[in-house]
Amino acid sequence: MIKINLLPEKKKKKAMVIIPKITIPSVPTFPMSVVSVITLIVLGFLWFSIENKISIRNAEKKTKEKTSSELKAKVKEVEYYERDNKNFEEKTNIIEQLRKAQSGPVRLLDEISTGIPERVWLSSLNESGGTINIEGLAFSNSDIVLFVNNLKDSKYLTDVFLIESRQTSQEKLSVFQFRMICKVRV
Repeated sequence: MIKINLLPEKKKKKAMVIIPKITIPSVPTFPMSVVSVITLIVLGFLWFSIENKISIRNAEKKTKEKTSSELKAKVKEVEYYERDNKNFEEKTNIIEQLRKAQSGPVRLLDEISTGIPERVWLSSLNESGGTINIEGLAFSNSDIVLFVNNLKDSKYLTDVFLIESRQTSQEKLSVFQFRMICKVRV
């Protein structure tokens, strides 16, 4: 026969484990909170001072960059000025050389024409590199000597030398043909 138990079962008693009580020394909460607040204030101050230094450095950097760009612009202006000044000096030198070259032949011809006696005439006059070759005719050697002495007295001419003087006839007249050399005084 089958037996059915309809009564509720009785609960078995569990074995209880006893945990010993550990006592933690009590830390006063007020001093810890004061230390925490002071630490936060110090950290806040440090953060503020670092941020302030960073902003100051950034402002200095911007100022120096601006100054640097202004100086670069001034350097470019100076380079342009120097280039323009160099071009101006080159042009001025060319103009001065042209003026000297222009007045040189005029002065040379003036000096020679003032030194020519009446009875002397020139057949050729060549100037090359400051050296002047003169060829001409005269009625006498004394006229040629007078011409040489006049050129020696010139402030514009130097190193006057008579190279040749010989007697020839031209159109049935007896004349002296001469060659001389001199240099332009620099």
